[in-house]
Amino acid sequence: SDLQASTGYTSFDRTGEFFLTSSYHDGHLDVYQVKLDGVVGERVSHHKVAEKYAHSVLTTPDNRFLYVPCVKEFNAIYQYAFDGQTGDVSPLEPFDAKPPHMSGPRHIAYHPDLPFVYFSNEQQLGVSAYRVEANGQLVALQHAITIPRRSPYTAGVRGMHASDIAVTGDGKFLFLALRDFVGDEDSVFMFSVAEDGRLSLVSRKRVGDIPWCLRVSPSDSHLLVSESRDKTLAVFPIHPDGSLGDAVRMDWGTDVRNMVVHPLSAK
Repeated sequence: SDLQASTGYTSFDRTGEFFLTSSYHDGHLDVYQVKLDGVVGERVSHHKVAEKYAHSVLTTPDNRFLYVPCVKEFNAIYQYAFDGQTGDVSPLEPFDAKPPHMSGPRHIAYHPDLPFVYFSNEQQLGVSAYRVEANGQLVALQHAITIPRRSPYTAGVRGMHASDIAVTGDGKFLFLALRDFVGDEDSVFMFSVAEDGRLSLVSRKRVGDIPWCLRVSPSDSHLLVSESRDKTLAVFPIHPDGSLGDAVRMDWGTDVRNMVVHPLSAK
């Protein structure tokens, strides 16, 4: 299917009837209808979010709202209402949740049961926790840092950047990946999640070169990491305290940056 605008990140709404895209280079948010045969159909909603760096989009578990985080100089979290019947998207007021300066919110993970959402912070090298209010507005709870940056962020200069984020299905643990393009600090950081949504750092696990994507197995027993520059898939056992054991690796033979875990794979 040909899309009507550029895209860098894609997701489905909670019904599977709409296909959402955000454009990293052009700052667009688009919603397409999904036909009964699974083919992506017509575009039903189009919004200019920012000039660029709209990094991801994901609807809330109740499918009523969605958020579009922007990284680097366009540092923001834009808030929208989402109509799960029509695919229509409308900005909330206030529009921007206003994350801390140059935190760089990148990817999104929701708590499975409680009204909390988490953003990996690409530039800050951490993760932010927010409470989702009944009207969709985000209220900041915590901005957790993993390790300090070696130097301030400079546009066009590669260094350390946080990438993906994942929460276990029971809501007890959160994982955050840190990529190091110029050194060997590539890691996954593990946090425990309290009942109030706040995070406590559990441990750190060194991983292969440039961990791009994180996925938790449906049984919550393993963390899957795409070590993109090493061209490997690493599978780490998750211990009861949320720490990670030693990985088993498979050679992908190519630079894989994203993956999907089928929910029935637990069987």
